[in-house]
Amino acid sequence: MLPSPLVLATGNPGKAAEWRDLLADHGVEVRDRPAGPEPDEHGASVEENAWIKALAAAQASGLPAIADDIALEVLALQGRPGVHLRRWADDLGGWSAAIDELVRCAENTPARYLCGVALVWPDGSGAQVVAAAVGKVVRPIGPGVGIEPCLHPDGEPGPLSTLDPERRRR
Repeated sequence: MLPSPLVLATGNPGKAAEWRDLLADHGVEVRDRPAGPEPDEHGASVEENAWIKALAAAQASGLPAIADDIALEVLALQGRPGVHLRRWADDLGGWSAAIDELVRCAENTPARYLCGVALVWPDGSGAQVVAAAVGKVVRPIGPGVGIEPCLHPDGEPGPLSTLDPERRRR
């Protein structure tokens, strides 16, 4: 059973909407993270970065908090951009430029999309989980958030961004 209320440790409106939809199915009262700067995501893994964000929100709010972090490891790029996906995109001029670069350098090559989730209480206790979608880099199909339009998971009918929410959660 999930705690309620629960703070969403994200400043990303799209991510917050996804979390709200998911948690509404479980009767969880969701609260926004406290105002202020987001913590520095200096972890070496999605697990560490999710924990950093959730812990900061839990301690600032005095309530349990949940956060996620993503990474993309591309074989043709020696595992890059990895956990530094957002910084990599920013350095290239944004998601559009990053997707163009990814397709140019790695189209049809293996890639792994990782998502780490942390649920943390104000005292620093908590739990975390990591999931991976293995597939290949493709030209973007349809709209989507971040890098999701150009990762086609193995065994799925299309890129992550085209999958219905229930299928994406598996």
